Amino acid sequence: MATQVGNQGQGGIDPTVLDDIIRRLLEVRLARPGKQVQLSETEIRQLCVAAREIFINQPNLLELQAPIKICGVHGVKDHNVGNMSKVNLDPSAKDKSN
Repeated sequence: MATQVGNQGQGGIDPTVLDDIIRRLLEVRLARPGKQVQLSETEIRQLCVAAREIFINQPNLLELQAPIKICGVHGVKDHNVGNMSKVNLDPSAKDKSN
C-alpha cells in the first residue's frame, strides 16, 4: 500500500507505519457503526501530511476528449438513480426518445 504513496511523496512517514495505520482503519470498515480505531495524535498528523502530499501532487485540471458524460455520484442512491435515468445513463431506464 505505502509503496504507491511513497512514489508520490509521503510527507516523511515511514511506509510501514502508513501501512499499519491504513490496515487498522480498514479492519473496522465492516464492523458495527461507531467502532473506534485507536490512533495517536502523531499518527493522525502523519496521515494528514501524507494525504496532503498526495493531493498537492495531483493535477487540479484534467484534459479530456469530447464527447464526455459526467455524472456525480454523491448523496442518496435513489436520487442518483433518478438523475441517471433522466439522462439515460441507467441501463434499466426506459428509452425516452421514442
